[in-house]
Amino acid sequence: MGRLWWHCEQKQDKNMPNMYMRKNFNNRGSRTKDNLKNAMAAVKDSLMPVRRASLERRLKHNNDKKWKLGPDSLLGTSNEKRLVRHIKNMQKSGFALTRQDVRRLAYEFTNQLGFRHKFNPNTEMAGHVWLQSFLRRNPTITNRKSEGLSLPRSQSMNREVVKNILFDKPMNIFNMDKSGLQLNNRPDKVLAEQGSKSVSAITSSEKGETITLVACCNAEGTFLPPATIMKGKNIKKEFEDNLPPGSKLFMSPKSAYMNSQFCLSWLKEHFTPRKPEGKTLLLDGHTPHSTSVEMLEYAKENDIILLCFPSPWHPFLTAIR
Repeated sequence: MGRLWWHCEQKQDKNMPNMYMRKNFNNRGSRTKDNLKNAMAAVKDSLMPVRRASLERRLKHNNDKKWKLGPDSLLGTSNEKRLVRHIKNMQKSGFALTRQDVRRLAYEFTNQLGFRHKFNPNTEMAGHVWLQSFLRRNPTITNRKSEGLSLPRSQSMNREVVKNILFDKPMNIFNMDKSGLQLNNRPDKVLAEQGSKSVSAITSSEKGETITLVACCNAEGTFLPPATIMKGKNIKKEFEDNLPPGSKLFMSPKSAYMNSQFCLSWLKEHFTPRKPEGKTLLLDGHTPHSTSVEMLEYAKENDIILLCFPSPWHPFLTAIR
């Protein structure tokens, strides 16, 4: 500071010669001989194997982040985290997903996001290589063997326990189930000449179309208006003849079978507007759409608890039969 003050004082006198002063006070030229010697030895001995161009570029931009090699994953980091949360939630609910379930979910999730992929469209599942890479990128998910339910724990589920848990508010507990229906009439057995090769009977059509009926009711016995899935693109007026008031009709260009898309549409357009606050919806756990990521996230956002019947118990526990 003394030299700078002296320089400013001398600069006022025009007859005095100008004196060089450094404009910026940085650490250039402040290295010692020992520091320079140690840095040269570290580079020479390859103690820090970093390319000179990479080191200069990162020093210039003050960037110390490590970038991974190769392309990003198909779903991306954020979407894979959503899939990981979904797998963990299913495991906590008692319905842990198998490897095939995760591969099927990845296929459906990728199609819902609109990403281009090379998954097999015939099996509608992601490949084994993708699953292995997914598990390496997410080490919190591991391949485990499920444990069997012990006899004391299974005996604790009796009529009184189930009654106190499930039937406290029966108006909030709903059960949804589906059933296929053939539109052509089946001919009855007839009497014909012995040895006849072909015995025909007139029916409405040789091969009738199949439609899907979706029914839902609560534990009090109150039914929601039914929903129907039919094959086709456009809804004709005669399709809605004699349907109960409030019924919903869905059209599918490929087939009239229930899938994840129609199950989510039914939940949004048909069930949610009629649901009470704090409700439980019981589904068949055998169908893949009951484990759809998009459907479960929508249910969580709208305060809907989804429970799946175990596959062997579904015919005995479901109320719609």
